[in-house]
Amino acid sequence: MEKDGKKTLFNLVVNMLALMLAPYLVSGVYIGNIGSAFAAALLLMILNKLVRPILELISLPLTCLTLGLFELVISAFILKLVDLLLPTIYFASTGKYFIVVIIIAVVNGLFGTGKE
Repeated sequence: MEKDGKKTLFNLVVNMLALMLAPYLVSGVYIGNIGSAFAAALLLMILNKLVRPILELISLPLTCLTLGLFELVISAFILKLVDLLLPTIYFASTGKYFIVVIIIAVVNGLFGTGKE
């Protein structure tokens, strides 16, 4: 259990760093401060554990039809939920969600914390 806890904490830190990096790479994205980034990363992890499986099951035919690209839409939707729940982060447009999702995926890929 200790190893899982360290892995989860590492994933949380990597997601937080990715969210803190996003405003520097994408104009129109605002993450308040380090506390906001931590809260957003934590909420993102929780929603990915609770909401993502349901959305993936519902959208399975579409995901198959798009050869997996619909996963990007699911990730952007979850990030939109985080934005709605936290007033300290801001995205100027819908397209910004997709760009930030890609940034998060790249950072997770660099640190080896992707989906298992």
